[in-house]
Amino acid sequence: MKRRNLLAGAGALAAAPLIDVPAAQAVSSRKVMTGAQVLANDGWESGETDIIGIHDYSSDSEHLRERYGQKTNSKELFAKGLRDARGEVRTDWATAATKLPENGGAAGKAYLATTTAMAAAVDAKDPDAAMQSGGQIATIVFRDKDFAGKQIPRVARQRKLYVQSLRMLRDVRIKGGYLLGDDAVLVIEARNGIGWIERGAIVLTRDGDAWEFAGKQTVTYPVTR
Repeated sequence: MKRRNLLAGAGALAAAPLIDVPAAQAVSSRKVMTGAQVLANDGWESGETDIIGIHDYSSDSEHLRERYGQKTNSKELFAKGLRDARGEVRTDWATAATKLPENGGAAGKAYLATTTAMAAAVDAKDPDAAMQSGGQIATIVFRDKDFAGKQIPRVARQRKLYVQSLRMLRDVRIKGGYLLGDDAVLVIEARNGIGWIERGAIVLTRDGDAWEFAGKQTVTYPVTR
């Protein structure tokens, strides 16, 4: 009997067939095979992906949502510790940092502009627009030439944009945060590329007049239907 896994979706564990795939293919397969549940093999391949497999055999979707963070408390999140842009875990955000307004201030405005522009680039299947929308990382990931200076075919860049879009955030709502030196932590709720809700903290670091993505600590769960 095949096991059901939270990766398949807490609210849709019945009806659709289960399909075994390598962990590295799980997210893209789930996106392509609409309606199919995906079960990762939880092998060493997961170290090369952003997939975390959770074995939970409860058939109660309410219990699953309760266990895996839908009711994330931002005060508790900061108190337990969040990494700054240099990777140091800090528990003093509420006391050492300056509290940001509900919209996240300048950092929040920059992050909203970036995610909105990137979502538009994804929808248009435009890797050139993606290069210009996502900061230094996007410039490298979606570049039009390889490191030897050879032109990368547009179709290959579009495929990369599609795969990367599955974990990109859109429809972002900012709910405050903190500013500590050149680091900002934003409390957000958004939707990722496979349609799941993502909540938690986004870390940005200021480089001159620009705000660059530096990390995140979030939880993700399927939309309740």
